Parts: sequence; structure tokens; C-alpha cells
Amino acid sequence: MGLFLFFFFWYDINTVKDREFTKPPAKTANNTPSRMHTARWMFIQQSTQCHRSALRIVGNVELLCMFYLITSVCIRLFCCSKAHIHIQSRKEVFTMNVRNNVSRPLVYICSPYRPVLSDPILRANELAGNLKLARDACTLAVFRGYEPIAPHLYYPQFLNDEDENERALGMELGMKALERCQEVWIVSLRISAGMSVEIRKAQELGIPVKVFTAEGFQEYRGDGEVTDNCLMNE
Repeated sequence: MGLFLFFFFWYDINTVKDREFTKPPAKTANNTPSRMHTARWMFIQQSTQCHRSALRIVGNVELLCMFYLITSVCIRLFCCSKAHIHIQSRKEVFTMNVRNNVSRPLVYICSPYRPVLSDPILRANELAGNLKLARDACTLAVFRGYEPIAPHLYYPQFLNDEDENERALGMELGMKALERCQEVWIVSLRISAGMSVEIRKAQELGIPVKVFTAEGFQEYRGDGEVTDNCLMNE
């Protein structure tokens, strides 16, 4: 639209030069210009000035639009390149860890699954938080060169945790997976009933148990008792 107006005003201004009334009004026999000719000449002059002003405005608008377009393209290219570099660097780190750890040690992710709150909405939120905590722990394990084992992320997909028989079956399968692990990571200060069974089983098998704290992973020295703060019982 802006280009159309630009060429329209340019054509109108350049063609107005050939019009009859662009010349100054000629004088008549009594040495006075024709009123009609004078009025038309003044109108043409004013129109030409208006067209030229409009042409300058359209030109400035076009320049601003071009500047905005070029700036937007440059910003998009810059952001995309940085995002691509970030993705590539993360892929390189992941690939390097995979190459350097062909046989990754297995780590058992020990964190709560069942919510303890009574309100249905709060229980749903707590369950979602527990699942996110387990997923984050698995991500950490992968980037540290481990292969995470988190049965409470897998078995509840097809076993009903509210049914005691199916829950017991899921716990039994989890214990078999625990026997193949080289480490156990406790990623929650609260130790639930299911976590207590897993921790004590690992201690019986002599598998190192570590607890994740603000200072990093520390050796767990408790006995697997159900508690809201496992560090207080060490």
C-alpha cells in the first residue's frame, strides 16, 4: 500500500508539469491576468506542494517500515542462532556422556509417590509435584552419566496404586530392579512407607544410599525410618 501511494504521488507530481495551468497566468489586452486562469494556477501550485509534502511523508514512513523489518529479521536471526547454539551444546554434552559411558551404572531413584494431603485438589497437586521431582532426578542422573531406574514413574501407568494387591506387585517388581542397581538416590527429605522399604532393602544388599541436599549428595546414615526429615535422624 505504501509503495502504491509513493508511485502515485511521484507520477502525479511529474505529470503536473505538462499541464496547461502550471505556467504563470498570461496577461490580457488590458494588462491584467485572467481571473479564471489565475485561480486555476494557484490551485495547481497548492496541489503540487501538498503532493510533495505527502510524498516526503510516505517516503519517511517507507524508511521506518524498512528499518523495522530489517531490525526484526536481524533480531530473529540472532535469537534463533543463540537457541540453536544452546541446543547444539546440550546435544554435544549428552552425546559426549553417552560415548564416555557405554555401560552406565544403574541408580535407583527413591522419592515419594503417594500424596499425604486429604483435600482432592491438593492431593492432585502433590501427586503432580512428586512425579515432577522423580522426572527431574532422572534427568540429573542421565546427565551425570547414570541410567536411572524409577519404578514409581513406570508401574503406576498400568498398575493401580490404590489397590493394595497391585501396589504390592509393583513394589515387588521395584525390588527386583533395585537389586541390579549400583546406587540409591534419595531425592526427598521426607521418607514415605514405600521409600522406607526400598532404603532398607538397599542397606541389606550393601548398596550405597545417598541423599540429595542443598550441598549436593551426601551419604545416608539413617535406618530407613519413615520421617519428614531424614537428615534429622542421622
